[in-house]
Amino acid sequence: MESVVNFLGASIEYDLADRICCNNHVFAEPSGYLEQPEIMFFDRLDPTVETVFYDSVCGIPLFIAPRGRTFDDFAAESIYHGWPSFRPEEIVSENVKIYNGGRMESKCGTHLGHNLPDGGVDRYCIDLVCMAGMAMSSDELVSNDSVILASDFDASSYTSSAEQW
Repeated sequence: MESVVNFLGASIEYDLADRICCNNHVFAEPSGYLEQPEIMFFDRLDPTVETVFYDSVCGIPLFIAPRGRTFDDFAAESIYHGWPSFRPEEIVSENVKIYNGGRMESKCGTHLGHNLPDGGVDRYCIDLVCMAGMAMSSDELVSNDSVILASDFDASSYTSSAEQW
């Protein structure tokens, strides 16, 4: 997880990422962490393009945002709720598991956050530290057929197969 320490130039706390992303299904990073001065998450993103977010532990793609809404809508919803908030069209559904009760983890076992539907639409409330990874090449990650590796992922042509609950 060393890549998360300098995610998009932000100073992310390695110990926090390790505690939240690994061997955890209960705790979350502090609400509003994405707006702390050393993070300022949305200031680091290019509002004119979609950004691919990768698993902090294993580097597989997890989300593409904003997709199906504006950058301002993505930022406003995330800031309002205190964590990056994604919608079904933004999830790389092959790489994310959603359990009964809403707990979410990557296919690598990294805790991501929870599905907390809002207004009848799934909203994936994700810990920033767990989606702050870098793409890894296929030779760095042992794959199986149900995972899309970063090296095989084309965000421009990808369509999520996520379904509403």
